[in-house]
Amino acid sequence: RDSDGSADKNFSDVMELGRLYAVTAMGGKAIPLLAKAKKLEPQSPLPYKYMAIAQVDTSYRYREAVGEMDEYVRRAPDDVFGHNFIGYLYYQTGRYDDAVGALKRAVEMRTDNGYGWCLLARAYARMRRGLAPADPSRKTLERQAHNALENARAAASCSAGRVRRLEAWLRVQGTAR
Repeated sequence: RDSDGSADKNFSDVMELGRLYAVTAMGGKAIPLLAKAKKLEPQSPLPYKYMAIAQVDTSYRYREAVGEMDEYVRRAPDDVFGHNFIGYLYYQTGRYDDAVGALKRAVEMRTDNGYGWCLLARAYARMRRGLAPADPSRKTLERQAHNALENARAAASCSAGRVRRLEAWLRVQGTAR
């Protein structure tokens, strides 16, 4: 064993153990392994993906996770998960314009992306919330939120429960139709 407790210096082994820790809510154990995986194979996108997951899992470090996921998306631009997750991270940090951009990319890549459509509706509604009632952008954002809701409804990958929660949330936000 190495001084950090990892099995050896083999990227595949270190990466797999870090991934498993990250996806089983053991982010505290994942972080040192994923940092080591980055050093062992700097060009791989995977350590960045799972580091972002581990950072959110361990202590809701969304801002730190954004940097990791930005790097992951740069290295793996065709992964829908990456765009969904960076959109989520932007949303969590109040960067709604950035969230919309990432989520639009995700739903363009996979139109049956129920998660992406639901979060996109929430991002539009959050952007609308900060505008004056007379601002014409409010209506545009409300329309965009409802269009995203309709796409979520139509997405086979989106559960009826998720759609109902989104509808209720939109009503609370004052964007009900």
